[in-house]
Amino acid sequence: MTKEFITWMLAIAIVAGFNTTAGATEDPLLTARELYISAAYEDALAILDRIRATDLSTAQIPSVEQYRALCLLALGRQVEADRAMEAIVAANPLFRPEADQLPPRLQATFARIRERVLPTILQQRYAAAKAAFDRSDYGAASTRFQEVADIMSDPTVASSVKNSSSDELRVLAASFAELSAGRSASALAAVKTQGGVPRQPAPAALPVNLAAIYTAANDNVNPPLTIAQTFPAYRGRVERAASGAIEILIDAKGEVVSTKLKTPTRTPYDGIALAAARDWKYQPATIGREPVKYKKTVRFTITPSQ
Repeated sequence: MTKEFITWMLAIAIVAGFNTTAGATEDPLLTARELYISAAYEDALAILDRIRATDLSTAQIPSVEQYRALCLLALGRQVEADRAMEAIVAANPLFRPEADQLPPRLQATFARIRERVLPTILQQRYAAAKAAFDRSDYGAASTRFQEVADIMSDPTVASSVKNSSSDELRVLAASFAELSAGRSASALAAVKTQGGVPRQPAPAALPVNLAAIYTAANDNVNPPLTIAQTFPAYRGRVERAASGAIEILIDAKGEVVSTKLKTPTRTPYDGIALAAARDWKYQPATIGREPVKYKKTVRFTITPSQ
């Protein structure tokens, strides 16, 4: 652990004024923070992982994942710390940690990760908004398009994803948000004036089957958003390009719980790709606001070395 990190931890402990005695608080997040300050990183992680397994709100995710990142970094688990910060950006692209919440080195790492994952997250959110629009759910579409437009209008986001395609996406999102809002208002007005006959209330939504596994064939499911989905480079040689596909099952926490080689390339890279897929991370698929299991196919191609 660096001298900078130790100094920062001591400063946090002094400012917070925490009593690091076990059982000093019943709030599990504060308990985890106290354990982190007292350098009991594994114990703090165990508590944070239990909190993470509960139904966290979007506002709660950054606090939990920040302390997970700090504990993981203190334990030398850089890759997992990066994923914790990716989860923060996926939950709230506009989130920026305060200067006293993360040490300078981790602030720089967070900025780098945010810049890397933001374009994918924005594309995924735009796709979800467009899917709502295509199924004529104009209220949801308007809200989601406006979220994308607002995120991309933020100066800190604009500086991170500065290119022509991002400008086009921002304009499209704003235009679709306005169009969706107009159609939603028109539909509501039509219902109110339809011959003076009151519209029957919509039937109550069916409960979500949490044991079911959903796919792209289910129209009522918002597909998972990609946080980390990369293939390692192939160091071997192939005479011609070969395409393969991996089928993965993503649980309600966004973790890949099973992988299957659906289309093999019949090269050693098949095993490499399968191993990489086990570490992929997603924001889980949802029905309404309920996270659900989701099965998807990811395709890849290896090409001859130049």
